[in-house]
Amino acid sequence: MWALGIGLPRQKVLDLATGTGVIARQLATQGSDVMASEISGEQVRMASELARMQGLKIDFQVAPADETQAADTSIDVVTANQCFLYFDTPRVLASLQRWLRPKGVLVISHFS
Repeated sequence: MWALGIGLPRQKVLDLATGTGVIARQLATQGSDVMASEISGEQVRMASELARMQGLKIDFQVAPADETQAADTSIDVVTANQCFLYFDTPRVLASLQRWLRPKGVLVISHFS
């Protein structure tokens, strides 16, 4: 993602359905200012502990993707790996329109 300008230092990134925070933690190690949300409290506890062990500061939230708390036009990049098909698409798209800055980027990825 670095080659595409994603995960740059000081970039404001939101990782939706972060799970154990693999993407969030990687982007934080690259210097991005990362927020991450996940519906599972247990996953957020694990992600938070892993981030703490790595000395990373990430704003983790327990929340469904569309209920993540982010200020309007505050996010440069939203990532969603292996999860977008599970979201309430109209609600998440409405939230994305609020959160993303002009020229903000949405990255949807899937392993196959």
